[in-house]
Amino acid sequence: MDLLQMSASGALLIFAACLFRALTLRRLPKGTFLFLWWAAALRLLLPWKLPSQLSIYSLAQALRRTPLSSVPAASVPTMTGNPVVILPVTPPAEAVPVSVPFPVKTLVWFTVAVLLALWFLVSHIRWRRRFRESLPVNHPYVDQWRKKRLHIQVRASDRISAPLTYRLLCPVILLPKTMDLSDESALRCILTHEEVHIRRLDGLFKLVLAAALCVHWFNPAVWLLYVLANQDMELRCDEAVLDALGRDSRELYALTLIRMAENGHMPLCSFSRKNGMEERILAIMNFKKKSTVTWVFALVLAACITTVFATSAMTGEKTALSNGTEDPDAKFYAETSAEIAAEWREVLAPYIPFGLTYEFNDPDLDGNGLTMYFEGQEVRGILDSESGNWITEHTGNSAYSDGAAELYAVYDGSKLVGLRFATEEEQAAFTEARESSTDIRAAEQLRESVQFDNDVCSFTIPEREGRWNIWISGRAVMEDGTDMSIRYLESESEKGEWVPGQTYSFEEKTRKIEELVMEVSLNDASATFDLLSDLAGLPTDFGAEAPPVLPASKADVPEGISMTWPVNDGWKAAIGSQNPNGEAHDGVDISGMEKGTPIYAAAAGTVKDTGFDAKDGNYVRLDHGSGLETYYACCQSVQVKTGDTVTLGQTIATVGSTGTSTGPHLHFEVLLNGVQQDPLDCFKSGGTDAASPAGVQAPEEEPSELSLAMQKALDEAKQ
Repeated sequence: MDLLQMSASGALLIFAACLFRALTLRRLPKGTFLFLWWAAALRLLLPWKLPSQLSIYSLAQALRRTPLSSVPAASVPTMTGNPVVILPVTPPAEAVPVSVPFPVKTLVWFTVAVLLALWFLVSHIRWRRRFRESLPVNHPYVDQWRKKRLHIQVRASDRISAPLTYRLLCPVILLPKTMDLSDESALRCILTHEEVHIRRLDGLFKLVLAAALCVHWFNPAVWLLYVLANQDMELRCDEAVLDALGRDSRELYALTLIRMAENGHMPLCSFSRKNGMEERILAIMNFKKKSTVTWVFALVLAACITTVFATSAMTGEKTALSNGTEDPDAKFYAETSAEIAAEWREVLAPYIPFGLTYEFNDPDLDGNGLTMYFEGQEVRGILDSESGNWITEHTGNSAYSDGAAELYAVYDGSKLVGLRFATEEEQAAFTEARESSTDIRAAEQLRESVQFDNDVCSFTIPEREGRWNIWISGRAVMEDGTDMSIRYLESESEKGEWVPGQTYSFEEKTRKIEELVMEVSLNDASATFDLLSDLAGLPTDFGAEAPPVLPASKADVPEGISMTWPVNDGWKAAIGSQNPNGEAHDGVDISGMEKGTPIYAAAAGTVKDTGFDAKDGNYVRLDHGSGLETYYACCQSVQVKTGDTVTLGQTIATVGSTGTSTGPHLHFEVLLNGVQQDPLDCFKSGGTDAASPAGVQAPEEEPSELSLAMQKALDEAKQ
C-alpha cells in the first residue's frame, strides 16, 4: 500500500471509531476505544495488507463484480479484462521538454513531516534535560509504595507543575516539587494513576501517535486521532485507578485531579495531560465497575470494527470447493492475475526511479487492478515518446478519479531522465480520445449484460448518452445439416430507438443456434461481439436441440410443370398492390399462414442471393435463367445459401415476419429481365379443363395461363 492508500484506510477506521465512541462512550469500558486507536495508528504506519473476507473493501469488491462461481466449471476460464494496454502512438514534436520538473508535492510532504518530527524530538530532549535536575523523593509513604515497585523511581522537580511519567525501560514518576506530600490520600491517587500509565505502555503509544502525525500531517483525521487517543488514555487510566482504589474513592480522586489542574498546563512532551477535564470528572463520578460480560462484549465489538475497517480486500488467490479441493477455475484466475502483475512490474520498472509508484490490487481476479501515482496524483497513463507506446490499463475515462492525469516520459537524447505531467492542451487531447474509448467501454458493458435463461436471451442498455444502434443476427442448423440466417429484434433495430437502462429480450425455441452475433454502435464507436464465443457458458438449452423437420420439397407437383405456387396455401389471402401496412410495393404478400410454414422454389434454378434487409427481412433471390427471377422476403429462416442449385418445389425458406412486417406472411415477386411481373396475373386461372400451356401449377391445382414472354423464358430455362 502507498502513503495515500494507508492514509485513506486509516481515516476510514478513525471515523468509524469516532462514531462508535460517540454512541457508546458512557456505556463501555474506556479501554475499548484505546484498542481502536491502537489499530488506527498501526494501520497508518504499517504498509502491510491484511486480507479479510469481512473487510468493507471485500464487500465493495463483491458489489461491483460477477463472482467466479457464475462461470461454469465445464467451461474454459478466460480473463475478461485487458490488463496491459500498450497502444502505439505518434507523440507530438513538442512533447519532450528540456528539463525535468521537481516533484513539488513530494518535497512539501517530506519537508513538513521532517519539521514536525524535529519539533517533537527537540521538545522531548529539552524536557528530558530538565528532568535530569530532579531529586529522589524521600517520604515514608512513597518509600512504602516503592517496596513492591522497585523498578519505578519517584522523583521531584521544580520545572513541572503537574505529575508525569517518562522513560519506557526504567520508568520515572516525576512529581512537582511544590506538591503537598502530607496529603497521603491524594498522593496515593497520583502514584496509582501514573503507575497505570507505565503498566499499560502509554508512553509507547504516545510515540506511535506522534509518528503517525508526522507521516500523515496532511490528514485531518490523524489530528483527530491524536487528540481523542490522548483523552481516552486518561479516561481509561481513571477507570483503572477507581478499580484499584474502589468506587468510594470517586470524590477524593476527582478533587485530586481538580487541584492538579489548577496548577497550570502540562509540558508538550508530558505523558500526562489535562485535556477534557470536565469529561473526566463526569466519567469519574458516574463510574461503575464493568462486568466480565461487558468487557467481552466491548472487545468483540472493537474487534469487529477493526476487522471490517482495518483489513484489506481478499485477493482470492485460492478458492476451495465444498469437498475441500482447490477450484481449478479459481486457480487459473489467480495464476493469470499473478502473470499480469509480473507484466506490470516489468513494464513500469524504468519509470519507478523517477517517482512513479503503483499498486496492482486484483481481488476479483479479473486482470484489472492497476493504480499509478506520481507526486501524490493518480496517473491514467504514460506516453513514452522514445518507444512510441502509450502505457495504460484502461483507455476510457470512467476507471480513474477526476484528478487523474497523463504523464510523459522525458528523454535526453535516447536516455530516459524523468517524467512530467501533460500540459492542458495535451491533457485535453487525451481526454477527448478517452471519451471515444468510453463509448467502446459502454458497448462492452452492453455485451457483459447479456444473460441467457433457458430459451430467453436478455440484455440491458447501459446508461450512456448517445445514439445506440444494435443488430443481433446469427445462423441456425437445420436437420439436413444446412444452416439458415436469423435476425432478432428487427423492429427495434430498424427504429434505432434503444432506451438506456431498459432491458430487452428475445427467445428461441425452434432452432439450434450455431452462431449469434451482436453488432453495436454508439456515437462514433462500434464493436461486434460473438456471443457464443465471448460469453462463456451459453446454456445448451438455448434454442432447440434438434432443428424443425421440414419437407425436402413440395408434395404432389405434377410432372411436366415448370412453375409452382411457392406455398401450399394462401392463394385467396394474397394481396397484390399493397403490403399489410397499406404501402404500395411490387410483388404479392401471401398471408394466412403460421410462422415456420415451408416456402418452396417456384421453379428450378440457382440461389442468386440470400441475406437480411431492414425492409424485407430475411430474403432469398432465385435465378431461373433467361432473365427470369423470383424473390422471397420476410422469411423467418433461410434454408439455402448463395450458389446453391435448387429444384422445382424444393424447400428454400420458412414463413416469418421479419423486416417491416406486421405479421407472418411471404412477400413474393416475379421478375423478367429486371421488370416486375404481377404474380397473380402469372398464376391467373384460365379454365378447369386442361393444364395451361405454360405448365404452371397454381394454388389448389387450378390451371393457369402465362404470358408468351414468361412461357418462352421457362422453355429456354428447361433447355
